[in-house]
Amino acid sequence: MDIREYLRAYRVIQNSGVLKPPCPRCGGEMENDNGENALSRHWDVYICSDCGREEALADIFEEEKPVEEWYAVRLLASSSEIPRKQNGYELDIVNKLEITDEDIDVILSMALDGGITHWYSKVEVVGEYLGKYTSDQISRGGILILHDMEDGKRYELTREKLLSGLQKYLQEHSAVICGQGIDTGEIDALEADRIVQLALFEEVIYG
Repeated sequence: MDIREYLRAYRVIQNSGVLKPPCPRCGGEMENDNGENALSRHWDVYICSDCGREEALADIFEEEKPVEEWYAVRLLASSSEIPRKQNGYELDIVNKLEITDEDIDVILSMALDGGITHWYSKVEVVGEYLGKYTSDQISRGGILILHDMEDGKRYELTREKLLSGLQKYLQEHSAVICGQGIDTGEIDALEADRIVQLALFEEVIYG
């Protein structure tokens, strides 16, 4: 397992809430609530608040601690001193997640307010407004029409399509999963753009 995959798995453990692993950077104690810890500036994993401040200062002076010196990475290296051939087994794991209307509203809001503005020119609400904002339309069963700014093509976005796109996204971004739902705080405008593109095109075609 390479370092990036290992730290991504470490993040999943942090999000599970079942275990309380130490800070992967220094090995120190972490807060129970990830919101009170810091998200590393360089790796997709939570670190303690002290390490968060150290990273910020290190970026200013360009003296970032090499990831090979992180506590968790050194632990991984020490546990893999005697390699042996491993058998491979396939598991078909299905997680049933509850996606709320609020989750959908948050994703659409971030997408429309900045995430997808690099490829769409305008959005149309089909029929009457079902909520206060355009981003409220999908969760309430409405339809949005997105216009491609390059060729003017129109793409219809529905709740079913968005959920399908979100499902594809979560298959590759399990760190967003939190318990039986998702943590939209981990989805920024860029990730919201990816979800919408997967919903409309079944792949990300605009970088």
